[in-house]
Amino acid sequence: VIGVKKKLPSDIIKNIKIIEKRTLNNKKITINLALNYGSKEEIISACKKFLLTKNKKLDVNNFQKMLYTKNIPDPDILIRTGGTRRLSNFLLWQLAYSELFFVDKMWPEFNDIDYSNIIEKFKQTKRNFGSL
Repeated sequence: VIGVKKKLPSDIIKNIKIIEKRTLNNKKITINLALNYGSKEEIISACKKFLLTKNKKLDVNNFQKMLYTKNIPDPDILIRTGGTRRLSNFLLWQLAYSELFFVDKMWPEFNDIDYSNIIEKFKQTKRNFGSL
């Protein structure tokens, strides 16, 4: 769960801790649940954390350790349903090398065939992670 948890109701925070503890060692799939989350806020928070460290070497690796997602792999794929073609302040740092898929269907109508089609397109994508 990513976001500013301290502003959530205490019963929600308690349940988040239970779920995170139960799923800590799961490795097959990662699902990011964003509650009270904004990427700009995350980046500012990471900058503030970095300034409080004794580490004076600011690089990508050290900065990523300050993000809410420090222990979560960056997404390979982002699927945005509902016909909207924007990121809406979501995982701006982490989506740098992700493949973005925009689907006109709303989330409830999105189905396994749609998902399979996206996975097939993703498999055909040559990913270069910013290099030539």
